Amino acid sequence: MLTLENLMEPHEVAEQYPTLFTEKLLDWMLRNRRRSGLDSAVVKVHRKLFIDKAAFEVWLESHREATAA
Repeated sequence: MLTLENLMEPHEVAEQYPTLFTEKLLDWMLRNRRRSGLDSAVVKVHRKLFIDKAAFEVWLESHREATAA
């Protein structure tokens, strides 16, 4: 369920997780969100994009590489 507390601007994600994401990387990910399926974790209000942190974590988990057996 979407909550306002989960909505973050891309720069906030980059600030909170600097070793994982840069603003440039997040901008690229957001521009290509429809191809990668990330659009399920993005909320657009007027012209501004927000990342739903909970949905983003689900999306990240779905991209985990399988460990070698």
